[in-house]
Amino acid sequence: MINIPEKYKNAIKSMMKKDKLLILLIIGVIFLLINFPAKTKKNTTDTKENTTGEIEENSYVKNMEKRLKQVLSQIEGVGENEVAITVKNNGKSIVQKTNKDDYSQDEKADETPEICGVLIVAEGADDIEINSKITKATSVLFGISINRINVLKMEV
Repeated sequence: MINIPEKYKNAIKSMMKKDKLLILLIIGVIFLLINFPAKTKKNTTDTKENTTGEIEENSYVKNMEKRLKQVLSQIEGVGENEVAITVKNNGKSIVQKTNKDDYSQDEKADETPEICGVLIVAEGADDIEINSKITKATSVLFGISINRINVLKMEV
């Protein structure tokens, strides 16, 4: 057997204690690194799913607003108009605007959103007959009651 002096034995023991601490520290860091990216990936997936739902809903509302705007512009006396539709799905409301580049939405939806209300601003809305035509056309187009439709005169 090899005869090792005491001072070397003590030095080796102290290095072994430091090495054990270092190894434990490295294992702990590796454990943390493995767990954190897994949670981040899960959140990233959820965000992608939300974004997809929001894009689908945004597209649906945008198309409905465009369609209504086109229909209203063909009614005699309506003139220039802007449309905003509020939709509701799963207890969450989403508000969209037509003539702005910045659309905002609150939550995603898994099904076709239910139209809660429609706001129409039109040049000819001060005429009672035109106002009534706009309201009826919107009601028929979306299948909603007239109390969910508000028609206002556009500032010229």
